Amino acid sequence: MKKIITVIVLFIGMNAIAQRSEKKVIDPETFAQKNTERSTKELGLNEDQQAKVYDMNLRNAQERTSKMEERKSGERKKPTEEEREARKAEMEAQLNAHKEEMRGILNTEQFQKWETMQEKRGKNKKGAKKMKS
Repeated sequence: MKKIITVIVLFIGMNAIAQRSEKKVIDPETFAQKNTERSTKELGLNEDQQAKVYDMNLRNAQERTSKMEERKSGERKKPTEEEREARKAEMEAQLNAHKEEMRGILNTEQFQKWETMQEKRGKNKKGAKKMKS
């Protein structure tokens, strides 16, 4: 009886681990299209704004994908404190550049709404509290 229970527990545990490791990989074009559609719906973008937002989303998605592939291909090691700080500074610079680009695309009302949306999304993200401290 103990062996059966042990086998069942092991099977359930292995199944749970396998499900966690499966991550859905979305290509940059699909990601950019979905983000643009969401922004269009929530902010009421016109066609010119949609095209600019799509281009920006596509460029950002391609950069993220290439960096992710670069990290996957390299040896996994724990980053040093300096590397973590450099990465954090780089991410902050990218976020600021993204924000300024959005400011140039959106009108004042849309930009304020976009900032509010970003704040709400940031609060819902896992690890958001860690990043801020």
